[in-house]
Amino acid sequence: MNIVIEQTLETSFSIKGEKSEGGKDLVNHTASKGYRAYIRKSGPNDNTSFADISEATIACDYRLPIVNRTTWTSRDSNYSLPFAVCRSKDITRSPTAGNVFDIICTFETGPVETEQCVRQAPQKPEDIEPEVSVEIGSYDRVIYQDKDGQACWRLPGTNTPFQNPVVETIPTLTLIITQFENQLDTDTILERSFKVNSDTYRGKDPGMWMIGAVKVTDQDVTLSDNSVVTWSKVTYPLMLSERYYYEPCVDAQDPETEKVYYGHKTAQPLVDSFKVENPGGDIVPMTDPNSGNVTTGYIYGTDSPPSYVAGQERTAAFGGDCDRPDYLLFRTQDETQFTYTVDEDTEEVTGFLRA
Repeated sequence: MNIVIEQTLETSFSIKGEKSEGGKDLVNHTASKGYRAYIRKSGPNDNTSFADISEATIACDYRLPIVNRTTWTSRDSNYSLPFAVCRSKDITRSPTAGNVFDIICTFETGPVETEQCVRQAPQKPEDIEPEVSVEIGSYDRVIYQDKDGQACWRLPGTNTPFQNPVVETIPTLTLIITQFENQLDTDTILERSFKVNSDTYRGKDPGMWMIGAVKVTDQDVTLSDNSVVTWSKVTYPLMLSERYYYEPCVDAQDPETEKVYYGHKTAQPLVDSFKVENPGGDIVPMTDPNSGNVTTGYIYGTDSPPSYVAGQERTAAFGGDCDRPDYLLFRTQDETQFTYTVDEDTEEVTGFLRA
Protein backbone atom coordinates (compact mmCIF):
# COMPACT_ATOMS: atom_id res chain seq x y z
CA MET A 1 0.00 0.00 0.00
CA ASN A 2 1.02 3.59 -0.58
CA ILE A 3 0.28 6.52 1.73
CA VAL A 4 -0.22 9.92 0.11
CA ILE A 5 -0.15 13.00 2.38
CA GLU A 6 -1.26 16.44 1.28
CA GLN A 7 -1.49 19.68 3.20
CA THR A 8 -5.02 21.04 2.98
CA LEU A 9 -5.29 24.31 4.88
CA GLU A 10 -3.40 26.58 7.25
CA THR A 11 -6.51 26.47 9.33
CA SER A 12 -5.90 29.07 12.04
CA PHE A 13 -3.52 31.61 13.54
CA SER A 14 -4.19 33.43 16.80
CA ILE A 15 -2.33 35.67 19.24
CA LYS A 16 -3.69 35.80 22.77
CA GLY A 17 -2.64 37.62 25.89
CA GLU A 18 -2.45 35.74 29.16
CA LYS A 19 -1.09 36.20 32.65
CA SER A 20 1.59 34.20 34.37
CA GLU A 21 1.15 32.82 37.89
CA GLY A 22 2.77 36.00 39.16
CA GLY A 23 0.28 38.17 37.27
CA LYS A 24 2.68 39.23 34.53
CA ASP A 25 1.21 39.94 31.07
CA LEU A 26 2.47 37.48 28.46
CA VAL A 27 1.59 36.53 24.88
CA ASN A 28 0.92 33.10 23.36
CA HIS A 29 0.85 32.49 19.61
CA THR A 30 -1.11 29.50 18.28
CA ALA A 31 -1.36 28.22 14.72
CA SER A 32 -2.63 25.04 13.13
CA LYS A 33 -2.23 23.23 9.85
CA GLY A 34 -4.48 20.65 8.26
CA TYR A 35 -3.35 17.58 6.32
CA ARG A 36 -5.12 14.67 4.66
CA ALA A 37 -3.67 11.19 4.21
CA TYR A 38 -4.93 8.70 1.61
CA ILE A 39 -4.18 4.98 1.57
CA ARG A 40 -3.92 3.61 -1.94
CA LYS A 41 -3.32 0.05 -2.97
CA SER A 42 -0.11 -0.46 -4.88
CA GLY A 43 -1.78 -2.62 -7.52
CA PRO A 44 -4.55 -5.12 -8.29
CA ASN A 45 -2.72 -7.87 -6.43
CA ASP A 46 -2.37 -5.82 -3.23
CA ASN A 47 -4.58 -7.66 -0.74
CA THR A 48 -3.61 -5.56 2.30
CA SER A 49 -6.59 -4.32 4.29
CA PHE A 50 -7.04 -0.61 5.00
CA ALA A 51 -7.45 -1.66 8.64
CA ASP A 52 -3.75 -2.64 8.67
CA ILE A 53 -2.86 1.07 8.53
CA SER A 54 -3.60 2.65 11.91
CA GLU A 55 -3.78 6.24 13.13
CA ALA A 56 -0.42 5.66 14.83
CA THR A 57 1.14 4.74 11.47
CA ILE A 58 -0.04 8.02 10.00
CA ALA A 59 1.07 10.04 13.04
CA CYS A 60 4.65 8.79 12.69
CA ASP A 61 4.94 9.49 8.98
CA TYR A 62 8.11 11.47 8.34
CA ARG A 63 6.29 13.92 6.07
CA LEU A 64 4.23 15.35 8.93
CA PRO A 65 5.51 17.87 11.49
CA ILE A 66 7.33 16.36 14.47
CA VAL A 67 6.00 17.27 17.91
CA ASN A 68 8.37 19.50 19.93
CA ARG A 69 10.73 19.82 16.95
CA THR A 70 9.14 21.23 13.78
CA THR A 71 8.64 24.99 13.70
CA TRP A 72 5.82 26.84 11.96
CA THR A 73 6.18 28.10 8.41
CA SER A 74 3.56 29.12 5.86
CA ARG A 75 3.36 27.01 2.73
CA ASP A 76 1.77 29.81 0.72
CA SER A 77 3.55 32.99 1.84
CA ASN A 78 6.99 31.68 2.90
CA TYR A 79 6.49 33.40 6.25
CA SER A 80 7.78 31.70 9.37
CA LEU A 81 7.57 31.89 13.14
CA PRO A 82 10.53 29.83 14.39
CA PHE A 83 9.58 30.12 18.06
CA ALA A 84 6.22 28.43 17.34
CA VAL A 85 6.80 24.69 17.67
CA CYS A 86 4.50 21.78 16.85
CA ARG A 87 2.89 20.72 20.13
CA SER A 88 0.28 18.20 18.99
CA LYS A 89 -0.89 16.02 16.11
CA ASP A 90 -4.50 14.81 16.05
CA ILE A 91 -5.31 12.05 13.54
CA THR A 92 -8.89 10.99 12.76
CA ARG A 93 -9.96 8.27 10.33
CA SER A 94 -12.89 9.23 8.13
CA PRO A 95 -16.10 7.47 9.30
CA THR A 96 -17.22 7.01 5.71
CA ALA A 97 -13.93 6.18 3.98
CA GLY A 98 -11.56 3.86 5.80
CA ASN A 99 -8.60 4.86 3.65
CA VAL A 100 -8.77 8.57 4.49
CA PHE A 101 -7.30 10.29 7.56
CA ASP A 102 -7.63 13.94 8.61
CA ILE A 103 -4.71 15.43 10.54
CA ILE A 104 -4.55 18.68 12.53
CA CYS A 105 -1.13 19.87 13.75
CA THR A 106 -1.05 22.62 16.36
CA PHE A 107 1.90 24.98 16.86
CA GLU A 108 2.53 27.21 19.88
CA THR A 109 5.18 29.62 21.07
CA GLY A 110 4.10 29.25 24.67
CA PRO A 111 3.97 32.36 26.90
CA VAL A 112 6.49 34.94 25.65
CA GLU A 113 7.17 38.54 26.61
CA THR A 114 5.85 40.34 23.52
CA GLU A 115 3.90 39.73 20.35
CA GLN A 116 5.97 38.11 17.61
CA CYS A 117 5.11 38.91 14.00
CA VAL A 118 5.68 36.48 11.16
CA ARG A 119 8.39 37.39 8.71
CA GLN A 120 10.24 35.92 5.78
CA ALA A 121 11.79 32.56 6.48
CA PRO A 122 15.43 32.90 7.67
CA GLN A 123 18.62 32.07 5.83
CA LYS A 124 20.81 31.77 8.94
CA PRO A 125 20.24 31.69 12.73
CA GLU A 126 21.20 35.36 13.06
CA ASP A 127 18.11 36.30 11.03
CA ILE A 128 15.90 35.24 13.95
CA GLU A 129 15.73 37.86 16.69
CA PRO A 130 16.30 36.48 20.20
CA GLU A 131 13.44 36.33 22.69
CA VAL A 132 14.16 38.05 26.04
CA SER A 133 12.13 37.73 29.24
CA VAL A 134 12.72 39.13 32.72
CA GLU A 135 12.42 37.53 36.15
CA ILE A 136 12.72 39.33 39.49
CA GLY A 137 13.98 37.48 42.54
CA SER A 138 15.71 38.38 45.79
CA TYR A 139 18.44 37.44 48.22
CA ASP A 140 19.09 38.22 51.89
CA ARG A 141 22.06 40.44 52.67
CA VAL A 142 23.57 40.54 56.16
CA ILE A 143 23.71 44.09 57.53
CA TYR A 144 25.69 45.47 60.44
CA GLN A 145 23.68 48.66 60.83
CA ASP A 146 19.97 48.99 60.12
CA LYS A 147 18.42 51.77 58.03
CA ASP A 148 18.36 54.06 61.08
CA GLY A 149 22.07 53.54 61.72
CA GLN A 150 21.54 51.25 64.72
CA ALA A 151 24.12 48.50 65.25
CA CYS A 152 22.41 45.17 64.58
CA TRP A 153 24.88 42.33 64.47
CA ARG A 154 25.92 41.80 68.08
CA LEU A 155 24.54 42.30 71.56
CA PRO A 156 25.52 45.48 73.40
CA GLY A 157 27.84 44.98 76.35
CA THR A 158 28.90 41.41 75.67
CA ASN A 159 29.58 42.08 71.97
CA THR A 160 28.32 38.55 71.28
CA PRO A 161 27.15 38.16 67.67
CA PHE A 162 23.49 37.39 67.12
CA GLN A 163 22.89 33.70 66.48
CA ASN A 164 20.79 34.64 63.43
CA PRO A 165 22.12 37.71 61.62
CA VAL A 166 19.88 40.63 60.71
CA VAL A 167 19.32 40.78 56.96
CA GLU A 168 17.76 43.03 54.35
CA THR A 169 16.02 41.77 51.20
CA ILE A 170 17.70 42.81 47.95
CA PRO A 171 15.93 42.42 44.57
CA THR A 172 17.70 40.51 41.82
CA LEU A 173 17.28 40.51 38.05
CA THR A 174 17.48 37.47 35.78
CA LEU A 175 17.22 37.68 31.99
CA ILE A 176 16.10 34.63 30.05
CA ILE A 177 17.53 34.91 26.53
CA THR A 178 16.46 32.37 23.90
CA GLN A 179 18.04 32.41 20.47
CA PHE A 180 18.71 30.14 17.53
CA GLU A 181 22.24 28.98 16.73
CA ASN A 182 23.92 26.35 14.63
CA GLN A 183 23.78 23.02 16.41
CA LEU A 184 25.78 23.06 19.64
CA ASP A 185 27.72 20.09 20.95
CA THR A 186 27.82 19.16 24.63
CA ASP A 187 31.32 20.60 25.12
CA THR A 188 30.13 24.05 23.99
CA ILE A 189 27.12 23.85 26.31
CA LEU A 190 29.42 23.06 29.23
CA GLU A 191 31.89 25.81 28.25
CA ARG A 192 29.16 28.47 28.35
CA SER A 193 27.37 27.39 31.53
CA PHE A 194 28.18 29.19 34.79
CA LYS A 195 30.48 31.77 33.24
CA VAL A 196 30.62 35.49 34.04
CA ASN A 197 30.96 38.31 31.52
CA SER A 198 34.52 39.34 30.67
CA ASP A 199 33.32 42.40 28.76
CA THR A 200 30.86 45.14 29.65
CA TYR A 201 27.40 43.74 29.01
CA ARG A 202 24.15 45.73 29.05
CA GLY A 203 25.95 48.57 30.77
CA LYS A 204 27.24 46.43 33.64
CA ASP A 205 30.88 45.85 34.46
CA PRO A 206 32.69 42.54 33.91
CA GLY A 207 31.79 39.91 36.49
CA MET A 208 28.29 41.26 37.17
CA TRP A 209 26.38 38.79 34.94
CA MET A 210 26.59 35.03 35.17
CA ILE A 211 25.08 32.48 32.79
CA GLY A 212 23.36 29.62 34.58
CA ALA A 213 22.67 26.16 33.16
CA VAL A 214 22.35 26.49 29.38
CA LYS A 215 19.39 24.60 27.90
CA VAL A 216 19.34 23.42 24.28
CA THR A 217 16.54 22.00 22.12
CA ASP A 218 17.09 20.99 18.52
CA GLN A 219 14.46 22.45 16.16
CA ASP A 220 13.74 21.89 12.47
CA VAL A 221 13.49 25.25 10.72
CA THR A 222 12.32 25.84 7.14
CA LEU A 223 14.64 28.25 5.31
CA SER A 224 13.82 30.85 2.69
CA ASP A 225 14.68 28.36 -0.08
CA ASN A 226 12.18 25.84 1.44
CA SER A 227 14.96 23.53 2.62
CA VAL A 228 14.82 22.31 6.22
CA VAL A 229 17.76 22.50 8.63
CA THR A 230 18.19 21.54 12.26
CA TRP A 231 19.29 24.39 14.48
CA SER A 232 19.64 24.63 18.24
CA LYS A 233 17.20 26.77 20.20
CA VAL A 234 19.39 27.83 23.10
CA THR A 235 18.17 29.33 26.37
CA TYR A 236 20.59 31.32 28.52
CA PRO A 237 19.55 32.38 32.05
CA LEU A 238 21.61 35.48 32.93
CA MET A 239 21.72 36.40 36.60
CA LEU A 240 22.74 39.95 37.48
CA SER A 241 24.56 40.28 40.77
CA GLU A 242 25.18 43.79 42.06
CA ARG A 243 26.14 42.63 45.52
CA TYR A 244 28.17 45.13 47.45
CA TYR A 245 29.59 46.11 50.81
CA TYR A 246 30.74 49.32 52.47
CA GLU A 247 34.34 49.58 53.54
CA PRO A 248 34.84 50.12 57.28
CA CYS A 249 34.68 53.68 58.57
CA VAL A 250 32.54 55.07 55.73
CA ASP A 251 29.02 56.36 56.38
CA ALA A 252 26.69 53.70 54.97
CA GLN A 253 23.72 56.05 55.47
CA ASP A 254 25.20 58.68 53.17
CA PRO A 255 23.76 58.24 49.62
CA GLU A 256 27.01 59.59 48.19
CA THR A 257 29.04 56.86 49.88
CA GLU A 258 30.63 54.62 47.27
CA LYS A 259 29.65 50.98 47.46
CA VAL A 260 32.20 48.27 46.67
CA TYR A 261 30.48 46.03 44.10
CA TYR A 262 31.81 42.51 43.78
CA GLY A 263 29.27 40.85 41.50
CA HIS A 264 29.58 37.08 41.42
CA LYS A 265 32.81 36.97 43.41
CA THR A 266 32.75 35.32 46.82
CA ALA A 267 33.07 37.83 49.67
CA GLN A 268 34.59 36.49 52.86
CA PRO A 269 34.04 38.80 55.86
CA LEU A 270 37.13 39.30 57.98
CA VAL A 271 35.46 38.23 61.23
CA ASP A 272 37.00 35.55 63.43
CA SER A 273 37.37 34.31 66.99
CA PHE A 274 41.15 33.95 66.54
CA LYS A 275 43.80 36.56 65.85
CA VAL A 276 47.52 36.97 65.30
CA GLU A 277 48.89 38.17 68.61
CA ASN A 278 51.82 40.18 67.25
CA PRO A 279 53.53 40.53 63.88
CA GLY A 280 55.07 37.10 63.34
CA GLY A 281 53.49 35.89 66.58
CA ASP A 282 51.22 33.02 67.53
CA ILE A 283 47.54 32.61 66.70
CA VAL A 284 45.53 33.00 69.88
CA PRO A 285 41.83 33.20 70.77
CA MET A 286 40.23 36.62 70.62
CA THR A 287 39.03 37.53 74.11
CA ASP A 288 36.88 40.24 75.64
CA PRO A 289 39.15 42.64 77.59
CA ASN A 290 36.62 42.93 80.44
CA SER A 291 35.54 39.33 81.00
CA GLY A 292 38.35 37.40 79.37
CA ASN A 293 35.80 35.28 77.55
CA VAL A 294 36.40 34.20 73.96
CA THR A 295 34.58 36.55 71.61
CA THR A 296 34.32 37.34 67.93
CA GLY A 297 35.81 40.40 66.30
CA TYR A 298 37.39 41.94 63.23
CA ILE A 299 40.78 41.13 61.77
CA TYR A 300 42.92 42.76 59.11
CA GLY A 301 43.17 41.19 55.69
CA THR A 302 45.92 41.00 53.12
CA ASP A 303 45.25 44.60 52.02
CA SER A 304 45.96 45.97 55.49
CA PRO A 305 48.06 49.08 56.12
CA PRO A 306 51.82 48.41 56.30
CA SER A 307 51.84 48.79 60.08
CA TYR A 308 49.52 45.78 60.48
CA VAL A 309 49.65 42.15 59.46
CA ALA A 310 46.96 39.88 58.11
CA GLY A 311 45.03 38.30 60.95
CA GLN A 312 45.80 40.94 63.54
CA GLU A 313 42.79 42.22 65.47
CA ARG A 314 41.13 45.40 64.21
CA THR A 315 39.29 47.20 66.98
CA ALA A 316 36.23 49.33 66.33
CA ALA A 317 33.95 51.31 68.60
CA PHE A 318 30.61 49.57 69.04
CA GLY A 319 27.85 50.98 66.83
CA GLY A 320 29.99 53.40 64.84
CA ASP A 321 30.78 53.56 61.13
CA CYS A 322 33.90 51.49 61.73
CA ASP A 323 31.85 48.73 63.33
CA ARG A 324 31.65 46.55 60.22
CA PRO A 325 34.11 44.08 58.70
CA ASP A 326 36.29 44.40 55.69
CA TYR A 327 36.16 41.59 53.11
CA LEU A 328 38.41 39.38 51.06
CA LEU A 329 37.14 38.86 47.51
CA PHE A 330 37.71 35.69 45.48
CA ARG A 331 36.86 35.20 41.82
CA THR A 332 35.38 31.71 41.66
CA GLN A 333 33.88 31.62 38.13
CA ASP A 334 35.62 31.63 34.77
CA GLU A 335 34.99 34.51 32.37
CA THR A 336 33.86 34.50 28.76
CA GLN A 337 32.88 37.16 26.25
CA PHE A 338 29.11 37.51 26.06
CA THR A 339 28.57 40.04 23.26
CA TYR A 340 28.37 38.56 19.77
CA THR A 341 30.78 40.30 17.40
CA VAL A 342 32.19 39.52 13.95
CA ASP A 343 35.58 40.86 12.86
CA GLU A 344 35.10 42.66 9.53
CA ASP A 345 38.51 41.60 8.23
CA THR A 346 38.91 38.03 9.46
CA GLU A 347 35.18 37.24 9.93
CA GLU A 348 36.16 35.63 13.22
CA VAL A 349 33.22 35.39 15.63
CA THR A 350 33.65 36.10 19.34
CA GLY A 351 30.95 35.98 21.98
CA PHE A 352 27.55 34.44 21.40
CA LEU A 353 24.72 36.51 22.94
CA ARG A 354 22.90 38.55 20.32
CA ALA A 355 20.48 40.25 22.71
